[in-house]
Amino acid sequence: MNRRKPAAVFDTGIILQATISRTGPATKLLRQFDEGAITLFVSEELLAEMRDVLFRPSIRTKNVRYSDEGLENLLQRLEKNGVMVTRLPEHFQYERDADDEHVINLAIEAGAEFLVSRDKDLLDLASDAEFTARFPNLTILDPVAFLNRIYAE
Repeated sequence: MNRRKPAAVFDTGIILQATISRTGPATKLLRQFDEGAITLFVSEELLAEMRDVLFRPSIRTKNVRYSDEGLENLLQRLEKNGVMVTRLPEHFQYERDADDEHVINLAIEAGAEFLVSRDKDLLDLASDAEFTARFPNLTILDPVAFLNRIYAE
């Protein structure tokens, strides 16, 4: 059976979670990406945010599963094997959490089917009638719901 790969954006929290847990849903998502089963869209801004979060001293002291070199390798894999979107017009302004706008705009600009996050501000957009009417082709899901969805298809 030849299935089309789901096209997605993972927010920074997903990548952070994948570095913490060996067996959690975020780790499964990262494995799916590494195996080529998911088309993942990235941007310079998203990769910079990931780098900032993953290398914060407060996070590094708690997250010893990955070495600094391992985190660098992870970020390089995301950049090399992800689809880089260089132009991020402002399709959507999110007053509730302006820090999330770049992730939303990346997903919209890339034409991603899915935005995967555990961030409540982003997940709440999935039930926002105005947002879903404007962007009907983008589904926002948490990692477990995303995995269930792609394996059910």
